[in-house]
Amino acid sequence: MYFNFKNGLVNVSLIRKELMNYDLLPIWVSIITAALTSIWTVYEHFDAKRKERDWQEFESYHKLIKELVEPDKETGFIMLDRQIAVVFELRHFKRYYPVTSRIIKGLLDKHSSHEISEPTKRLIEEMKLTLQAINGD
Repeated sequence: MYFNFKNGLVNVSLIRKELMNYDLLPIWVSIITAALTSIWTVYEHFDAKRKERDWQEFESYHKLIKELVEPDKETGFIMLDRQIAVVFELRHFKRYYPVTSRIIKGLLDKHSSHEISEPTKRLIEEMKLTLQAINGD
């Protein structure tokens, strides 16, 4: 089979034979192996980074939840402003939106069962704002 190009005829079968020269097979195998190894190494690197980031996010999220619901070890009190800041920060953990929503709704139910002090109203307002942000309202 011949193709006509500007500089003349090209024999496609000669090109095919040249590319399939079995003397070059080890070189092609080496190139493909090196490429696949490189691709796998890059994949492993990014996968390890993703796992590390997920673990750090997990630890940060659980630390925030602990600060939200547990009293301070030294004082025995839960700091209201800290709770407000924590509720705000929970907006940044998109992976945990479903559980965050349930936790905040549970806390809102808990606070609505008794008389609410003026400072606690600030916390409740922040919880409502965070629920709106999480739910996309």
